[in-house]
Amino acid sequence: MDRRPLAEKIFEWVSERVTPSSVEAAVEKRFARRLATRIEDALGGTVSVRFVGSTARDTGLKNDRDIDLFVGFPQNKSRDHLVKTLGKALQTAIPASWEMHYAEHPYYQARIRQYKVEVIPCYTISKSERIISAVDRTPLHMTYLQEKLTALQRRDVRVLKKLLKSHGIYGAEAEVQGFSGLVCEYLILNFRNLFTLLEHVSDWRPPVLLDIENAYEGIPEDMQRRFPSPLVLVDFIDATRNAGAAVSEENLAKFIVLARRFTAKPGRGFFFPVSKRRSFNELTKGFRQRMPLVLAEFPRPDALVSDILVPQLRRTERSLRKHLEIEDFTVHDSVSFLSKDSCYILLELEHAVSSKLYKVYGPPVYFHGDLERFLDSHPKRIRGPFVEGSKVVVEEPRPMRTATQLLEQVREHPPQYAVASHLVKPFSKARFIEKENLLIEAKRNKTLRDALMNYVFKEDAYLRGE
Repeated sequence: MDRRPLAEKIFEWVSERVTPSSVEAAVEKRFARRLATRIEDALGGTVSVRFVGSTARDTGLKNDRDIDLFVGFPQNKSRDHLVKTLGKALQTAIPASWEMHYAEHPYYQARIRQYKVEVIPCYTISKSERIISAVDRTPLHMTYLQEKLTALQRRDVRVLKKLLKSHGIYGAEAEVQGFSGLVCEYLILNFRNLFTLLEHVSDWRPPVLLDIENAYEGIPEDMQRRFPSPLVLVDFIDATRNAGAAVSEENLAKFIVLARRFTAKPGRGFFFPVSKRRSFNELTKGFRQRMPLVLAEFPRPDALVSDILVPQLRRTERSLRKHLEIEDFTVHDSVSFLSKDSCYILLELEHAVSSKLYKVYGPPVYFHGDLERFLDSHPKRIRGPFVEGSKVVVEEPRPMRTATQLLEQVREHPPQYAVASHLVKPFSKARFIEKENLLIEAKRNKTLRDALMNYVFKEDAYLRGE
């Protein structure tokens, strides 16, 4: 049975609901170009300002309201010159509460009217020239995609974005590790249309290697050697860059299952899934089925952008898991998340209290010097020493009986427990909330309540075939 006609009807139905109106699009573009002209005038015509991104290419979703302006400077200027000169120009050209953010180098962000405006300094280069900073590619992407994408493909890009966004896998930022808007556009270009893309995705098995411009001349070994990622999508503009590097293996797997389910049985619900609304009473009941839980909450560093903070938080989460496991606290599952002011790490344990004693294994008895040093270093043994196999063993009282005691020890000495560098100082102010108090805390803390709801009722509905 050919499901393409039904899928196309669904795509058109979705497109009508997610495409900005012609008036909305025209107003936003006109406003963006006015801002660009003001910046060029303030800099005396020494730069070129490009309005780029999904809004400029007509691939954005309704109500996104993001304006990205790239300011191209001559290549003989220093990065410090780019940032300082642009900052001064913005203050005079566009009065607003400009904030400095950081990526490849600093850029500026402000909320103006209903738009989030980002102004990014870069170097003006041509496709054949060496890239000086990573952001220099973006104006070249704009030119390439403007020339290549047809009107129908732009529609398919928007529909693909809506599909991915509805299932939490749209966005390349570290917090998501999903598919960027640029990757969506590349995928539609490569496979010509959305249904063909989804058919191919249904059969993907990592690593997925896509080299649209044939930069590697069809040699997958060269691509895998250069890009050890589950999804390799060679950048059209820069063949040394994997445009799909941000996509995690888990999110790629979700996309594969999602594509397989949709192509087998197309439906509108894939784009507008109905999430079950859960009451606090339901959360309480679900909580009773969980094992011991402990939450670490500590201040969020002010100046750290999410793309740096999130990997640091996940690294700290892994470190806590590791040290809990070393002390025989088996971790069933864990999750980390952020609010405006706080970092959180939630740990679910098979048991919250450990055994009174534990065995310490020493060297084989054949190594006389090592054996004597081992015995001298364990004077507080409850039982032993005795020999098991070829090793000497002692039993000692466990110094930390509860998981919270271990976490308190981490709080006292964060570097010793491999807490990520930017979180050492904040973690020293951590507080720990155990399962019985988590629900009390969740009643007044919406971020925590939503996170607990997602954790307790975690489910990918499309896996049930819905």
